[in-house]
Amino acid sequence: DSDFSAIGEEAFTPDSNTQNQAIFISEHIHNGDLHWEFGARVENQTVDPDDQAVVPAGQATAGQARNLGSYSDNALSLGVSAIWNFAENQSLTLSLQRSQRHPTSTELYSLGAHIATDQYEIGDAALGLETAYGIDLRHNYSAGNWSTTVSAFYTTFDDYIYSRNLGTQTTITNDEVDSPHFGESVNYDNYRFEAVDALFYGFEAEANYIAYQSEGSTVTVGLLADYVRATNEDDNTNLPRITPMRIGGKLRIENGAWVVGALLRQNFKQSKNAEFESETASFSELQFDLSHSTELEGGELTLFAQGRNLLDEDIRRHTSFIKDKAPLPGSSVNVGLSYKF
Repeated sequence: DSDFSAIGEEAFTPDSNTQNQAIFISEHIHNGDLHWEFGARVENQTVDPDDQAVVPAGQATAGQARNLGSYSDNALSLGVSAIWNFAENQSLTLSLQRSQRHPTSTELYSLGAHIATDQYEIGDAALGLETAYGIDLRHNYSAGNWSTTVSAFYTTFDDYIYSRNLGTQTTITNDEVDSPHFGESVNYDNYRFEAVDALFYGFEAEANYIAYQSEGSTVTVGLLADYVRATNEDDNTNLPRITPMRIGGKLRIENGAWVVGALLRQNFKQSKNAEFESETASFSELQFDLSHSTELEGGELTLFAQGRNLLDEDIRRHTSFIKDKAPLPGSSVNVGLSYKF
């Protein structure tokens, strides 16, 4: 049981009470080289909004009548996995799942300017369960100095819930007399939560090689890649805010209490865009982590340093609502201490 309350002039979602009850079961069965895993979960959720909720002054627009009906439904999720250890150093894992997700109170009832994401959000109280049917196949290999993992997934959605750019704007004028911004107007892009049939598929791959190893010291190098494709099956268009393909290399050095890590990753251009969504340029990102840990009586003291965006690139994540206005920070180095007890 949880209560949600957004306070202040910037609130865009009414107060609501959410109640959840769930039961789940899991089972494991070993049969020689074959290992089975089963799982099931049933969850009931009820969301009751405040019927007296009022849209903040200046934010209501024509045709956006409030529909604050309660939400209540049961979600059923099922999954089964088979892990086949077909060789001493290799295994295949096949997973099948059918999962359901309840809509959130924001997806159901929001109506107003979300300043953090620079958009005007419009919920839909008629949204129902989001249902996914997925299959995953994974191969693991580990022998000598080598270890690899390759996986592929294919998932279809009935009523996939996402925030869609409507291509229109809402103008909000500050009508607070005492505000230094009194009379100023801001245009927000309108986004509405909608449910569509969708398809997601892609892969992840990683390979690691221990290049050097001695007592107390290890040097490991690795390669990694991932790719996701997502489409709206109702109208055969692209879904928004989907990360592009990425490939990279990494290095990890362990020497006693010292650990050094570095990652260089290339993010490709994302040109498979949804309606009213801009293209995102490619970029490279370089980062490092350095730490030294010391065991103390009753705890552990760690000195660390972190470097981010060391190539000082213009990094804009395609998954961000505000990528066109706010790129990630430029190159930076942070140094600190942490103590665990």
